[in-house]
Amino acid sequence: MTTQLIGKNGKAIANQFIHSSQGETVFQSYNTIVAKIVESKEGKQIILDTKALNYSDTTTRHLTTFLGYDSTKELRKDLDSFKFENLNE
Repeated sequence: MTTQLIGKNGKAIANQFIHSSQGETVFQSYNTIVAKIVESKEGKQIILDTKALNYSDTTTRHLTTFLGYDSTKELRKDLDSFKFENLNE
């Protein structure tokens, strides 16, 4: 299922999409996959694209929203717990 990302103001954000299927949730900004959350019996794993933190401030703000953080500063504190992969090969 694909939906638009909903911002903190409760409105859909243009060109920002959430794809959900079989234990995997993907955040896509325009045509670029930025992050995915994989849920399994072992728990939840967050995978960020290797370039995720080099995207625009706006995309980073939307990534923060997707992952459920209140701020980008808060997100950056948890970077060591995330896996990084090239999600756009």
